[in-house]
Amino acid sequence: GAVLGLIGGFLVFGVGVVLVWYLLVEVGFGVWVGG
Repeated sequence: GAVLGLIGGFLVFGVGVVLVWYLLVEVGFGVWVGG
């Protein structure tokens, strides 16, 4: 239904944001330490 689709969309969006943030932090921290 619409509710499950909406919840699923939020979950996917949240996971995507977390993954992107994690990658940015990892790359930024690695560059800063190696810098």
